Amino acid sequence: MRGSFRRDAELLHDPAHPGAFEPVRSHGARNFSRLLIALSLAAVGLDLWTRHLYVAIAQLLLSLGFLLVHVLAEARSWRFASDEVVLRHLALPALRLREEKLRAQEIARVGLARRGSRARAWLELKSGLRYALVEGRAEQVERIAGAVQSAVLLAQVEPKGQTLH
Repeated sequence: MRGSFRRDAELLHDPAHPGAFEPVRSHGARNFSRLLIALSLAAVGLDLWTRHLYVAIAQLLLSLGFLLVHVLAEARSWRFASDEVVLRHLALPALRLREEKLRAQEIARVGLARRGSRARAWLELKSGLRYALVEGRAEQVERIAGAVQSAVLLAQVEPKGQTLH
């Protein structure tokens, strides 16, 4: 399986581009990351105020770690627009945003595995490659997988460049 599953996604439809959608980080996950960064920076300030330089340096490194995790989570995404799925992630050695585009014609199906109240969804290409999409609460994952499956089927039927009304 290529990529990693989004565990903190909410489906966002873009009103400016009908038919296009992407999962975005949930507000709770985003706010929790920001809270961790703010609290660790506050601890740095407190340690500097009490003149604990080595503890402040350790706290600063921890803050930078939280910031890096936040940036990586924000950069890793996928979206469906027109007739392709665009997968994005931040490449660490060069800190460069990398994109991989999969045409709808290449997608064989949207796979879904459910275990109890949890589920995972992925894209399976005709070549056999699998790309991780999302995992989490079964209802939410099924809704996202259904939207992706519908969009893929529509894109496979609709010739590129034509708009259906």
